[in-house]
Amino acid sequence: MGSSSGDPEQPGRPPPYLGLSPYDERDADRFFGRRRERDLVVADLLTSRLTVLYGPSGVGKSSLLRAAVLPRLRQGDGLPAGGSRRVVAFVDAWHDDPARAVLGAVGAAAGADGDPGAAEVPFDEALAQLMLRTGGILLLVLDQFEEYFLYHGGDDDRLRVGLPRVLARADVRARVLVSLREDALAGLDRLDGAGSPLFGNLLRLGPLSDAAARKAIEKPLEDERVTLEPGLADEVVRLLHGREGVEPAYLQLVMRRLWDQEARVGSAVLRTESLLAMGSLREIVGDHLRDAMDRLTAPERRWMAEAFHYLVTPSGAKIAQSRHDLARLTGASAEALAAPLEKLARADARILRPVDDAPTYEIFHDVLARPLLDWRARFEAARLRRRATALGMAAAAAAAILLMLVTYILEPGWLERTELRSLDARFAFRGDAPAESDIVIVDLDDASLAALGGGDDRIPRDLHARMIDQLRDAGAGVIAYDVEFRERTPDDAQLRLAIERAGPQLLLAATRIDSEGEGEILGRPGDELPASVGYAAFPIATDDAYRQVDESVGLSGAERAEPVSSRLASFAVVAAELAGDPPEAFERAWIDYRGPAGTYRAYPFEDVLRTADPGRFEGKVVVVGTSARKQGDLHPTAAGGDRVMSGAEIQANAIATLRRDVPLRAVGAAVDAALIVLLGLLPVAIALAVRPRIAVALAAAVGVFYLVLAQLVFAAGWIVPVLDPLLALVLATVGVLVARQVALTRLR
Repeated sequence: MGSSSGDPEQPGRPPPYLGLSPYDERDADRFFGRRRERDLVVADLLTSRLTVLYGPSGVGKSSLLRAAVLPRLRQGDGLPAGGSRRVVAFVDAWHDDPARAVLGAVGAAAGADGDPGAAEVPFDEALAQLMLRTGGILLLVLDQFEEYFLYHGGDDDRLRVGLPRVLARADVRARVLVSLREDALAGLDRLDGAGSPLFGNLLRLGPLSDAAARKAIEKPLEDERVTLEPGLADEVVRLLHGREGVEPAYLQLVMRRLWDQEARVGSAVLRTESLLAMGSLREIVGDHLRDAMDRLTAPERRWMAEAFHYLVTPSGAKIAQSRHDLARLTGASAEALAAPLEKLARADARILRPVDDAPTYEIFHDVLARPLLDWRARFEAARLRRRATALGMAAAAAAAILLMLVTYILEPGWLERTELRSLDARFAFRGDAPAESDIVIVDLDDASLAALGGGDDRIPRDLHARMIDQLRDAGAGVIAYDVEFRERTPDDAQLRLAIERAGPQLLLAATRIDSEGEGEILGRPGDELPASVGYAAFPIATDDAYRQVDESVGLSGAERAEPVSSRLASFAVVAAELAGDPPEAFERAWIDYRGPAGTYRAYPFEDVLRTADPGRFEGKVVVVGTSARKQGDLHPTAAGGDRVMSGAEIQANAIATLRRDVPLRAVGAAVDAALIVLLGLLPVAIALAVRPRIAVALAAAVGVFYLVLAQLVFAAGWIVPVLDPLLALVLATVGVLVARQVALTRLR
């Protein structure tokens, strides 16, 4: 036994063993053990119009043709000199138009220009024209012809009709070799004229003899810096010898895995010890099986685990099943099974083999049966573990979701207040918007109250009468007077006359409503006056802020059971209607604040009372109210943080909101609940896909993304809940990770 510290894989040089991949022309110097078969194939191809090369899957038909036959035909080594030019064409891909593929390959080999595969030209005629221009003899090799039968062969296929005609034409100097699997040999009957004696020239390729197998093991290393330990070749042959000999596919598989293993440890000797450490052929194949199954997608592995139940008996016998039967037995669609079946039947996998053109599949070799059963058992055990873990995590997430849905319905005060604070933050992040220029405020501020009220907390009503007249004379479009004149007083005469002169364009505020839905003005129902009347109060949130406006109010609050006639429309609704922008029907709307206090232009009451410049008020909605601290009409809102806003400016924001037809709307309880459910379920999917630490990071990323999304949706005019879904995400993440750990601990 010897070893050295070299790397068996020399830089820039591929390994001498290809595993289950077929050899190609560039691998001719590494292909050994098939000299006799090469000579037979070349001789038959040169002397017979048609040669059919067939054999079971895995004996290396494609490798023989590519690495031995084609190089000899192209180079002419050992072939008669002189004579006609040999045009060697090779086709092994049949997915597209087969006639065009063959004619294209022949044209490329002959150096012919143009498109010889035009659909309107019969195949045999197109080929005859090509060879006439070339003046040579065509050696045409059609490999993997079973795939042609899989994809083509219908009545409209030019190759099905044209290939036999080519063989029958004396003016076409052509020799054709068709290579296909033994199980597809009967498919030749599909070709027109397949009963001809030409189709009787059959050449079968079988496994390697023991002597040929030793050559295939030893010869590829002659030019390598890697050696074989004495006796290793005999040990490999003993390991692989079967009923007919040594199958090249398994020889290459074993030798490639041995080569790779020695390369990993830096050994320049392929050792018997390493071969024995790889285990039996069944164990070697089992390792190969795991590698092949890892190439499938997760759904494909699931389907094939079920399919193997019907391809291998519990005792290890193989059973052939058609794809459609497997689909019926497993419950998967035939289309879904097509991809994994084809992947496992490819040359780099060799797990399955097609046995006819149904297509029907069986496991590639009996030695695969036990590894397949073992793999399936491990796969099913792992799936049961994942299912139990997933059920535990789903239960934890469901509990978190249920808790948050109940919390959402009960709406505890602390939660509602926190949610409202998140709404304030959205207003702040959105930034201020320009106030509507046709809405202005006349503000009875502290200075005006001190000057006009003489130190009292209110001013005489005749001053309000003068203000109404001033604004009417200045051409105000709507005079929205947010000062309540509820009780009757001895000095009401001037005020009443001013109200009558202003007419319905004057909007008076009321907060007391009678049974008929009329607001009380000057001690009587408002309908006895020519002015318009609106309900001036707002619903107050749990944090005492003014955030919403009702469409109308009755004696029973915001309930809609009363007839419309018994309810009084809100002050902002009436103002919007008087301005010519009536909103669509709603029950309660969010006020879309344009910014904090001071956003709308305000003029001091005292200044306007002296002179009402028409340029300031003509055609506009003028809201008259007070910001004087003594009058107590300052309130927190959704805008401006901790700053308060006067009732008049709140009305201005509400009027502007309704004139824009309620641009800020809640998405509704159904969407709120759906968001809670969605964010509560996401941790289950995340935890199933990644490790716990990554799951926590991804859940945090989801939370941040949701906050950004909520802000973007808010900017677009919709209010989505923030706190309830995020709490569902947090609780579900914690619950899912705990449930995952508990389930894994219990299963261990």
